Amino acid sequence: MNVSKIGVVGSGQMGAGIAQTAIVSGYDVLLQDISAAQLSKAQAGIEKRLGRSVEKGRMSREDADAALARLQLAEDPQALGACQLVVEAVT
Repeated sequence: MNVSKIGVVGSGQMGAGIAQTAIVSGYDVLLQDISAAQLSKAQAGIEKRLGRSVEKGRMSREDADAALARLQLAEDPQALGACQLVVEAVT
């Protein structure tokens, strides 16, 4: 099975961490949550952590930008239908 797009259900600390790890590893990721506010918070956290990695020299700005471009956010669970693998991270 060839996985090119990963879905992560739940955008709390664990879901955002899973999504970040996947986008840095080169996967397209759909981060899904029923809360738009939580999705925004998760995206801001991922951006902050990637920015910190750039500042510390662990990754280039280009790599961080490319990783962020692989992240998609969705409130609608139907959007997960395009994913080959879905990880549940909901409390």
